[in-house]
Amino acid sequence: MRKEYLKILGLNDGASDEQIKKAWKRKVLQFHPDKNPSDNAQNEFIKVCDAYQKLSSGTFEKIDETIPPETNEFYRKYNQNLTNEDIAKRRQKAREHSKYKEMYEEYILTISYNGLRKSFLYKFSNIVAIFSLLIGSILFLDYAVLEPKVETAVILTIIGTILTI
Repeated sequence: MRKEYLKILGLNDGASDEQIKKAWKRKVLQFHPDKNPSDNAQNEFIKVCDAYQKLSSGTFEKIDETIPPETNEFYRKYNQNLTNEDIAKRRQKAREHSKYKEMYEEYILTISYNGLRKSFLYKFSNIVAIFSLLIGSILFLDYAVLEPKVETAVILTIIGTILTI
């Protein structure tokens, strides 16, 4: 039984748990109904998920092959017996949900940005930025216009004479 599930995932006997997980992710991306529009993709997707579920839970030896797919928990959960119309409706609903989610996230970002612009911190940060630019330009002009003074280190010579005494 394990060999059959490994074959579905495209692995050899004796594959580690990490290899099984990587193969499962690769196959799920390959056969996901939203990414692969072929009619066979959904069936393959369900087989791959079922194989990974059995391999990861370790129950592959306890499976009774006489159980019809309709009563299998996994197939019931994902509604194996859907018509092409039902699949198309579900895909359309998923696309609409995705668009709604993007609009909602954009709305939240807009609210957050508008709230920030009205806050005290936004105004204060602008004042600090302008003040920093003003100070920086004054320091640059001071250095560019005035020659730097070269002063000798008088204190070091005094300390040197005290230490030699």
